[in-house]
Amino acid sequence: MKRFQFRLQKLLEIREHKERLVKNELAKAERKKYIQVEKKDRMHAELDESRNKMKEEEKERLLSVERMKLYQRYFKRLGSGMKMQDKLIMIADEEIGLINEKLVEARKQRRILEKLKENKLKEYNYELQKEEQDFFDEVGNTNYIKEKSEKELQEKKETVKKKPFIPIKYREYEKNLTEKLYEELLRTGELSNDTSTK
Repeated sequence: MKRFQFRLQKLLEIREHKERLVKNELAKAERKKYIQVEKKDRMHAELDESRNKMKEEEKERLLSVERMKLYQRYFKRLGSGMKMQDKLIMIADEEIGLINEKLVEARKQRRILEKLKENKLKEYNYELQKEEQDFFDEVGNTNYIKEKSEKELQEKKETVKKKPFIPIKYREYEKNLTEKLYEELLRTGELSNDTSTK
């Protein structure tokens, strides 16, 4: 039986490659989102730090009206920046969602072919085992017939050994000899007809 070959192997390889590409696309989208989240976190940290600094200056009465206006403008700019980051993060999440859907479909398409390949391999292995079993059965039957023939031949040999072998020609010779001896005995009178009839 020839080696197992899945006739849709090339298509399976194409689908596996497509799945890898979608996984790479997903990794890039997740990295992009991570960068946006990090940026927002930095802005949030800067906002907290600036607010704490302003409170300290206010406690120490070092905060002028002009400086307070600067802080307010800075806080507003950071707030706008964080809102923008929220939008970018939301867009990144949507992109990740779409790519995840593509990945689910790519996996599904790949798994369909893999399942088909598994089933075809099971069928192939079943046929291979059946072929091997048939071969061993045939060898077993041949050996059984051979052993049986050898046993029967041995039994015949044993039977022949037990029976005394007397060739047919020898039996005819013995019969003829007995008849001749009988006739000779009758002729010489050593044996009378009365004795022979008795």
